[in-house]
Amino acid sequence: MKPPLGDVVDGYRIVERIWQGSTSTVYLARAIKSPPPFTLYVAVKTLSSHKSSQHYIKQFSREWKLTSSLDHPNIVKVFSLVKNGTMQHLFMEYVKGKSLRHWFSDRLFLFEEVVEIFLGLLSGLICLQEKKIIHKDIKPENILVSEDISQIKIIDFGYAVKDSLFRKDLFPFAGTEKYMAPERKSGKADGRSDLYSVGKVIEEMLGKLPYTPQFIKPIVRKCINLLPEERYQTADETKKDLLFFYDYFKRKHEMRRSR
Repeated sequence: MKPPLGDVVDGYRIVERIWQGSTSTVYLARAIKSPPPFTLYVAVKTLSSHKSSQHYIKQFSREWKLTSSLDHPNIVKVFSLVKNGTMQHLFMEYVKGKSLRHWFSDRLFLFEEVVEIFLGLLSGLICLQEKKIIHKDIKPENILVSEDISQIKIIDFGYAVKDSLFRKDLFPFAGTEKYMAPERKSGKADGRSDLYSVGKVIEEMLGKLPYTPQFIKPIVRKCINLLPEERYQTADETKKDLLFFYDYFKRKHEMRRSR
């Protein structure tokens, strides 16, 4: 069963349900003592009762093992895994914002904001690639953004795996088809697959703008090339190109304004 509102789990009181997914529910919780174990407010991710088979429980524990070592401003921080009877809870950083999917219905991002989100996602991917972690389900629902764009966070590592020759992937075909790289359909995935997903998200955002500067289009196209070997091979390489051309674009724009 789900922890009802008002329940206390490991020093935190559940105060609100903030998100419902297919395999888990995320609640907002507030510390009941001072100083708090982590932060005053945390997000608590709980495995849904109908997904309590050993298959999903193992993946929930695997998510904790993969994310516990991550400490990056563009990746949601996971504090601990708490087992409470038959239930398991991931205590995570609470981000005051919305998913990109929710923002799509509330506002139109400026081009400069799209670039900032692109840079934030690439920075997060650089960390993941250094740690050899493949997210496998990057999409607007799994990207949290604060209203002022100061916080851009990749969330939900439920399908993530460690990139190794003998990796055990419990969900090799899981993900969201619209944002999945073509090779994912055969069960393959690596860092370039995540880069493809980021490219599809940015392509979707740019498609909502009335005008898009030309410099960014080839970068996005290279991210979403159907062939992995024809894409950018790393997020670091992508970010360097984006920064270089964005800086040139801004300087050129400033020169025109000063005339």
